[in-house]
Amino acid sequence: MSTNKPFTENPPPVLPPRPLTGPLGHPLLTRKNNDTPMVIAFRHIKPSWRNYIDFVDYCARNGDKDCDRFVKIFASLTNKQRFEHKPEQLCDMAQMTPGDLMAAVSKGMWETGSGESKMISAMSHPNLIERTVKLAHKEANFKDRELFFRLSGSLPDRKGNSVMPSVNINLGSTPMPNLPTFSGELESFDEESVSLARRLSPAAAIEVAAAPVPEPETEEPNNGEENEDEAEDGD
Repeated sequence: MSTNKPFTENPPPVLPPRPLTGPLGHPLLTRKNNDTPMVIAFRHIKPSWRNYIDFVDYCARNGDKDCDRFVKIFASLTNKQRFEHKPEQLCDMAQMTPGDLMAAVSKGMWETGSGESKMISAMSHPNLIERTVKLAHKEANFKDRELFFRLSGSLPDRKGNSVMPSVNINLGSTPMPNLPTFSGELESFDEESVSLARRLSPAAAIEVAAAPVPEPETEEPNNGEENEDEAEDGD
C-alpha cells in the first residue's frame, strides 16, 4: 500500500479590490478600458503592458527581495487572474509601493536596453569598419577616406590631435633672457574700455562744453613808469 499523499494544489489567492472601486466593486472613476495609472504608465512596454512582469523577474533574479515576493505572488495566480489583474492589486498583496514597482521596472528596462545596445554596437562595428574601408577605396568617396583615417588615428579629429608624437626639446643650460614687462605701464583691457566709455559718454561732452573758458591775461600798468612820464611832462 502506497503511503504517498496525493498532491494538492494550494488555492489561488484572492485579489484585493482594484484602485478607486466602491464597496460593491464599481469603479469610482470612469477610465478608458478601466485602465489604472500603472497600466497607463506600462503601456509603452511591448508587446503588452502585462510584460512588465518580465522586468520585475529580472530584478528579482538580481537580488531584489520585494520583486522576488512580487513574482511569487504573480506565479500563484490563475491564468484568468493574471490576465485581469492590475499592478496595484499585486502591490497590495506583496506589500510593495507602486513607486517601488515602477522603479524596479524602469531599472530592468534600462539595464536590459543598455546591454542590448552595447551588443548591437559591438556586433555592427566590424561590419561597418569593413564597409567604410571598401567605400574609401573608391575615388569619389573622399569623405569615407577621411572618416577612416580619423578613426584609425592617422588624421587628427576635429577636437584635437588623436596622434600625439613624442617630441623632446632640449634647451640646454642656457638661461632664458629677462624680457621687459610692460604690465605696470599699460592699462588693462577693462581699464581702457572704461576710460574710452567715459570719454565718449554724453556727460563727458557736456562737461567739456560747460567748462569755463579762462579770460586772457591783461598787463597791469607800472605806477613807477607813469610817475616818470608825468615828471617829464612837468619839466
